[in-house]
Amino acid sequence: MERSEVFENLDRLVPIELRPGGLPVGVVPRLYAKAGKGRAPLALTVAQRLPDARIKHVQLVTGVVIPSLPHGEVDGPIGSAVLADALTRVEKQATVIVPSEMRRAMAETRKRLHGEFEIVIDGDDHALSSAGLEAVLIPHTAQAAPVHRPTTPSP
Repeated sequence: MERSEVFENLDRLVPIELRPGGLPVGVVPRLYAKAGKGRAPLALTVAQRLPDARIKHVQLVTGVVIPSLPHGEVDGPIGSAVLADALTRVEKQATVIVPSEMRRAMAETRKRLHGEFEIVIDGDDHALSSAGLEAVLIPHTAQAAPVHRPTTPSP
């Protein structure tokens, strides 16, 4: 897993925004650039740190609801659900945080995956609780840009 150029290419791919009219542009690239400034490729950092047994809980924040998409977008939440399901299969606790308008779609996606991840509605008291939280992933389609907030020392 030391071929950093492969992970650099993933880092170039992740912040590409393919958005319909009406959605803000430039948000993901700015977040991604800020999270990775002056560091190893973020995809490599995630690949190296995620297997650490001290990282037990990962929250994924996803979903955009605007007038032209009253029930929300579909690619980010589906990618988040698949990623959350994969995380639970490798013994991580996963929580997906979505806008209330997307609750039903996320629950149905979890059901179809036979997933065991938690769904939290953005704005609920539980959303983005930092107690025991080791990492937050903010997916953009099926990839994820990491924002690491360690509660224990990083490996």
